[in-house]
Amino acid sequence: MGGIKHRAFLVGICLLAFSCSTHNKGTGKPSPAPDVIPDAAMAPSDSGSADMAQFVTADHMPLPQIPLNPGDPLSAMQIVSIVASDDPNATAISAYVDALIASHWWDKVGAEYGALRPTRHLQITGATLSGIDFSQGLGSWLQPYINDAISRAPADAMPNGHTLYLTFLPHGTMCANIPNIQLHGALNGYEGDMWAVALQCGTGANTLIASQQVIDVATNPRLPMSLGYQIKPTPGMKVWMGPVWVALGGQVGDLCAEENPITEGMYSYVRVWSNQEASANHTPCVPADPAPYFNVSPAQSWTAVAADSTVTVELTGWSLGPVSNWALAKGKVLKAGGYTDSFTSSLSGPNTVMLSGGTFPSVNNGTTASISVTAPATAQSGYWEVIMVSSFDDSGQEQHGWPVGFYVP
Repeated sequence: MGGIKHRAFLVGICLLAFSCSTHNKGTGKPSPAPDVIPDAAMAPSDSGSADMAQFVTADHMPLPQIPLNPGDPLSAMQIVSIVASDDPNATAISAYVDALIASHWWDKVGAEYGALRPTRHLQITGATLSGIDFSQGLGSWLQPYINDAISRAPADAMPNGHTLYLTFLPHGTMCANIPNIQLHGALNGYEGDMWAVALQCGTGANTLIASQQVIDVATNPRLPMSLGYQIKPTPGMKVWMGPVWVALGGQVGDLCAEENPITEGMYSYVRVWSNQEASANHTPCVPADPAPYFNVSPAQSWTAVAADSTVTVELTGWSLGPVSNWALAKGKVLKAGGYTDSFTSSLSGPNTVMLSGGTFPSVNNGTTASISVTAPATAQSGYWEVIMVSSFDDSGQEQHGWPVGFYVP
């Protein structure tokens, strides 16, 4: 992820390397479990029942397409994982990167974008990270750290123009500061090679953040130049003059960050945006859940809100097949950098549902709810926020999100 330094890129996912907690902090939403459906996930989500013949999906904003910017995916990518010399999880890390490369998940998410299965995985040892001050982010230490590890690596782990150096931070490091971090980019001094950072947060044996970083690098290498698939801001234009999806990061993993992961074997992987499925108005994040997809969307991507005023935006529910009423909640909020103000917001609607001890607005295909946003009197022109509105069913097994943007003109 990366490209606009003030964006919070890691929205709605567990944000970890090989371990993950499924608790949704700060959202008030039930905590979903990953879908254990590596094979069933390959089926289209809107395949039929007798009801489907009579079903009509409500009008909604079109699903976006992620454009190919000048450049090519890293189709012959090799992964070199870098693990600190005193990291006790080195063996587990090696096992899950091997599993990611061999997974059915990769076949499903990479081929559409020309990102072929990585050719191999090598692990090298970095210096201890025990003396690093992580409170200021990745800072200036990361690339020298990677270069030092490379200098002591065997010949087959050297930069070759299509290597991803996947660097693992110690368990628990920077987990509270994830929204402010750029987690992959171009490796300085080497043409075509990339770096990415994987965090180890929570407990268990999942690969969420590592899988997102790997597929984002494979399909959109050499940030910040974005030589691959990414919805990018238009130079010289305000953020709200372009697609709201830009604020999420605009890459294939970013657009599915609100989705529950899928599990294959002992590891979990993020779902990834599919242009092909989105253009056909099918479930856009793959591997797809077999149940009909559902979501909400506003009439327009961005809405102006003046200082010391409130605006209300209607959200229309839509689904790709018959489903029960689903609940709405606010997910992550992404904000413009350099401002001290914040909006306040709330969701409401004529129908509600009780889940996990809380009351949530609920919708169905063709029904509506609303989100109201208030800008403080001190709000400055140019400030913006993007609020992820999460749709989730009563089991917590299905969760989808739509970004709704607001700005001060």
